[in-house]
Amino acid sequence: MPDEMKVQVKMSDDAKDFDRGKHEDETSAVQYQVRIAEIEIEFRDFDGSLARDNDLRDELQLLFQRLADERFGGGNIVVEVELRAGSLIVAAVLAIGVGGYKFFKDYEQLHKGAHVFAEDLKAARKKIEEIIRRHSDKRKKK
Repeated sequence: MPDEMKVQVKMSDDAKDFDRGKHEDETSAVQYQVRIAEIEIEFRDFDGSLARDNDLRDELQLLFQRLADERFGGGNIVVEVELRAGSLIVAAVLAIGVGGYKFFKDYEQLHKGAHVFAEDLKAARKKIEEIIRRHSDKRKKK
């Protein structure tokens, strides 16, 4: 694994355009998912064949979801992990439920939060590399 990982944040304006007033009176447990950001993490030495490893995806998703819960509070952010050949893509999706629309009252704070979350992922680099390496080694042994 390389000493550095490339991290790129792509913000989405879906959250900015969300009409929270339309959903303020909702009393059901319906969740509205609104994409706030996609964070692309790229490893030069990432074996593209790992992109089909569902166990790897699930383990990384668990790690990233724990980081999101620590950063934004449990249940406010849903992290979906997608693996692609040559890179690891993390899409952070904000799930809105009853009362969850409060996060949209300050879009700029949410925007900054997504960038801070990307920094959390950078800080977890060694753990991410350890997980990828373990799955890569397991795949090579087959």
